[in-house]
Amino acid sequence: MLRKIGQGALVVVLVSSALFFAARGGRRVCLGGACVKVEVVRTLASRQKGLMGRASLPADRGMLFVFEKDGRWGIWMKDMSIPLDVIWLDKDRKVVDMVEDMKPFRPPPGSLAQAPVFQPVAPSRYVLEVNAGFARRHGIRVGDRASFVWIFQACWL
Repeated sequence: MLRKIGQGALVVVLVSSALFFAARGGRRVCLGGACVKVEVVRTLASRQKGLMGRASLPADRGMLFVFEKDGRWGIWMKDMSIPLDVIWLDKDRKVVDMVEDMKPFRPPPGSLAQAPVFQPVAPSRYVLEVNAGFARRHGIRVGDRASFVWIFQACWL
């Protein structure tokens, strides 16, 4: 009986610890010698919304769009408030393209102009959005490789 209680307590401690560390930013993307905590978006609705409507993005944060297959996934700046660096990564997490300092799209009042869609020159599997200037500050170039640091990688990706 004591053995079962001890095993149960150990399971509770391990699960609690895992949840604690995951809540403290267990999902990171490292690139160019810097790591950012990322919010991972995988559903169509969450990818369409992205960072829309947010007034700011902390310097150590980003958003990682995850797609089921390779494609030339487009990004737009509709209803955005913050300029971004957008970095496209292939299935091997290699940078295939990027746009630095992508500005928010604000059409003139009464205009029917649509937000432009930016697409990479090569197929990608992931898109990383970070604050504008991140790529320049960290010397990120096409061909660099990112690493994903997850506490329970199989659960997240």
